[in-house]
Amino acid sequence: MKKKLIISYEQGYHNWYVSEFYKFFHKKIEFDTEFELEYISLRDLATKFGKEISNHYTSIFNWFNLVIYNPSNEKMFVHSWYDYAPEIINYSIQNNFNIVMLSCVSNLTQGIIEKYKDIISVEPSVYYLENWSDVEYIQNIKPQERKLTKSYFNGLNHGLRQNIMNFLAKNEFFDIKSKTNPSDFRQKKQYYEELSNYKFGLSLNGAANICYRDLELFGLGVLNLRQPLNSLTHNRLEKNIHYIEFLDDDLTNKIIYNNGENLEKIINSKVCELIDFYNTQECKNIISESKKWFVENCLPENQYKIIFSLLNNLDILY
Repeated sequence: MKKKLIISYEQGYHNWYVSEFYKFFHKKIEFDTEFELEYISLRDLATKFGKEISNHYTSIFNWFNLVIYNPSNEKMFVHSWYDYAPEIINYSIQNNFNIVMLSCVSNLTQGIIEKYKDIISVEPSVYYLENWSDVEYIQNIKPQERKLTKSYFNGLNHGLRQNIMNFLAKNEFFDIKSKTNPSDFRQKKQYYEELSNYKFGLSLNGAANICYRDLELFGLGVLNLRQPLNSLTHNRLEKNIHYIEFLDDDLTNKIIYNNGENLEKIINSKVCELIDFYNTQECKNIISESKKWFVENCLPENQYKIIFSLLNNLDILY
């Protein structure tokens, strides 16, 4: 007799990477195991526990989550792509949910893992692109000579990120665009083709410490310039191996709070160093390593293998 488990996630909307991957994961795990998996929508699972689903709340029942649940002993595995995923730990403790493992990336640090190690196993996972079709778009961009010795960014202009975008936009090295501006908006295929012409790309923190931009730059072989990357991933991302830490915390804070220093001079000096650096073997190695990381951590098949390996053939739920 097959062991039975419940698998729960939301169907989401067409081409949204989160829900498309969870459907992909569901099919794969049924094929690879001897378990019988009953699908229940996350909304219905929430109702079963007297809760409500919310897309902006740090609960188990959030449509960025996938839950595998064993009703015989109430053990749960939760994989979350929510920006504030680590806060799900406190929610589960407060509501007496028996989560045996939470896998996530956004805002996950070693300190969080250590803090809760005797209560919940927290495992760094993989991160995701915005749309399911993005993987194919990125892989189908043909390698070409990069014509523009500039750094490209096209993203949402919000929060503290807005201060950084506005400041860097004054420097001719940075081609800064805001997705909310109709003239800057690009369809994804056009966006990737445009981005691939640049030698450098910029990634800025949003709600999470990691961003779609990171994965896009890695996959396209564009040198990633970013703020310190503190979020943990299953296969760790490291500065000077996968990306360049262009804006350290001190410089970022000076830009955000406009402390009156000659920041333009500091940025210009760093830009000159970058342009010289681009033609070095060390730079070529970083681009090569980042593209390799993209293949190993961002293709759905490899993402599935990583998450499935955390589950130890689902034995952690028994």
